[in-house]
Amino acid sequence: ESSRPYSCLARVTFPGMQLLNSLAVDLVASVIYDHVTDSIITLGFSGSQTIIADQYQASTLRPQLRYSIPISVTWLLHAPKMSDGYLLFLGSETPFVGSIFAVDLRRQMIYQQDPPTAGPSQRPRRWVLPYNKFVERLPENPAMASKQSQDGPCAH
Repeated sequence: ESSRPYSCLARVTFPGMQLLNSLAVDLVASVIYDHVTDSIITLGFSGSQTIIADQYQASTLRPQLRYSIPISVTWLLHAPKMSDGYLLFLGSETPFVGSIFAVDLRRQMIYQQDPPTAGPSQRPRRWVLPYNKFVERLPENPAMASKQSQDGPCAH
């Protein structure tokens, strides 16, 4: 067992609340569900204090992707039906105040857009962050997953 702090994701039946399976994941600050991709998204911080968004398949808790957003202070803008399929982050630290980072969960891409300018007809610059630097596959970690009848860090 690792001495690193962790959080537990669990699938349960409703209304009986029977544990179906659970998964120990890196310590997270928030968990959200995305309807469009049927994903559980955990939000936390990397060792270098950047935002980490991990994507798991909701019906199995199977690890999918990790998105590294290169900011540490941000607002997560989340509105059902408007942001489904996306994670929208509004930068609130220098030099990213007003910048938007959009994670497209379907296309597996991260977009960055500069804040609006004062000019009348100038559109903010927008670009795609390099996949191989900011998106990675999450490894399957059977030692961290637990079934209802097995022992594991989240099996209680």
